[in-house]
Amino acid sequence: YFWNQPGHFVFASEMKALWAVGIPKTWDHRMMLNYLALGQVQNPADKSQTFFDNISSLAPGQHLFYDAQSGKTEVTSYWGINKNFQKEIRETDAVSITNQLLSASVKQRLRSDVPTGGSLSGGIDSAGITWHALQHRPQHHTFSAVFPGQEGDESARIAELLACLPHKNETVTPSGDEMIHDLEKLAWHQEEPFSSTSVYAQFRVHRLAAERGIKVLLDGQGADEIFAGYPRYAHWYLQDLMGHKKWLAASRELTMLKRNHIPFHWGVKNILASFLPSHASITLEKKEYRKIIRHPEITREYLHQLKEREWEGISKPYVTQLNDILYFNTFQMGLEEMLRFADRNSMANGIETRLPYLQPDLVEFIFSLPSKFKIRDGNLKWILRKSLENKLPDGIVWNRIKTGFETPQKEWMSTNKTMDFVHECMKFLVNEKILKPSVLKRKQHPMGPHDPDNYDWRYLVAALLMKK
Repeated sequence: YFWNQPGHFVFASEMKALWAVGIPKTWDHRMMLNYLALGQVQNPADKSQTFFDNISSLAPGQHLFYDAQSGKTEVTSYWGINKNFQKEIRETDAVSITNQLLSASVKQRLRSDVPTGGSLSGGIDSAGITWHALQHRPQHHTFSAVFPGQEGDESARIAELLACLPHKNETVTPSGDEMIHDLEKLAWHQEEPFSSTSVYAQFRVHRLAAERGIKVLLDGQGADEIFAGYPRYAHWYLQDLMGHKKWLAASRELTMLKRNHIPFHWGVKNILASFLPSHASITLEKKEYRKIIRHPEITREYLHQLKEREWEGISKPYVTQLNDILYFNTFQMGLEEMLRFADRNSMANGIETRLPYLQPDLVEFIFSLPSKFKIRDGNLKWILRKSLENKLPDGIVWNRIKTGFETPQKEWMSTNKTMDFVHECMKFLVNEKILKPSVLKRKQHPMGPHDPDNYDWRYLVAALLMKK
C-alpha cells in the first residue's frame, strides 16, 4: 500500500502503518457502496483502488518505481500469463506434469527451520497438499475448522482422509458468541470489509496453529481459480463448447454435470450468451448497476454524493472460453480477496502462509491446457483429481460437493446477541445517512456465508470498520 503526496511517499504492507504516521483514514464511499449493495471487496477495473481515499495498492504481478526528486511513480508489470495460449498435450503427460509440478511446489514450500503445518478440509485441494507434504515431511501437522451436526461440516471426509493418511490433525469449532467477541479484533487486522464468517473460521484455524507452535502454514488458495473448481464454472464451460460449435460435447457435458449434481444454472440466456459474449457482459454489468441504484435500504443522499461515479467498479469479463473467466477470477477479481483474508489472518497470529497452487510454473502450465482438462465427464478440477487418483480415497478425489470452512453463519446471525449487535450497527449507518431509518424497523434476515443478498452481515462489518 502506498500514499504519494508532494514531498512525501509512504508505503507499507498494511494500511494501519500508514495511519500510524498520520495519513488520513478517509473512506472511499464508492467502494463502500459496492460492498454494501454487491458484496464486492475489490474494484476489478482498477486494482490500485482501496477502500480509502488517496491510499493505493500494487496490483498482483506489479512493482513500483519512485523518483525521489520529481515525486513521480511508475508502475510496471513483472509477471503475467497469456490466457489464450493452449498447448497440444497427451492426457497422460498432462496428468504426470501436474503431479510433478505440485509435488515440487509443496516440497519447496516446506523449506523451513521452524515447524510447518497445513490447513485441512475434506476437499481435494487441501488433501492434495497434505498428501504431497507427508511424502517430504512425515511430521506435517494439519488443522481444521469443523461444525459437527451442521450442513456443510466436513468432519466425515477429514476422518476418511486421516484413515488413509495417518498424521496429527487438530480441530477447532468456533461459536457465534466467540465470533462476536473476536469481531473487532478481526476487523482491525483485516482493515477493509470481508465477505462472511468463513474469514473468522480461518482466523481461528490460524490461531490454533499458532498455539501449537506452527510458524509456516501451507494452504490451498488458488486451486479453484486455476483448475476451475467452483460450480459456476460449469455454465462457462458449456458456453465455451457451444460458442465453438461443439454441440455433442456440450450436450454430453451438460448431462454428466447434472448427473453429478453440480449446482449451476443453465437456460436459454446461457445459450444466447455463448454466441453473444459481449452482450452478456454488458447485460451483467447493467444488472449490477441496477442492483446498486435500486437498493431499497440505501439513502438517496448517499447515492447522490456519488453521482457520476455510479459505474465505477462494475466490470464483467468478455468470455469466449473457460480461460477468460478463470483469468478474471485469478488476476482481476476473486482470488486476491481470498489472499488478503488469509494474509491478514496469518499475520494476526504470527504465521507465514505459503500457497503451493500458486507456484508460477504450475499456474502457467494449467492455464496452457485446453478446457477439457479442467472440466470433464461432469467433474470440476478434472486434471487435479486425476493427478491424485491413486493417492487418496475415491470419496475425497471424486467428491463433487464444494465446501471450505463452511460456517453456520445463518445460525450465528440468528442469536439475540448477534441481532442486537447488528441493530446497533444499522443504527450507526442510519446516523451516517447511509441507510434509511426504515431499516431499523424491519425484521433482520440472517443468511448463510455465500448468499448473494447477505446485507445484514455487510452492515455489521461496514459499521464496525467505519466506527474506528
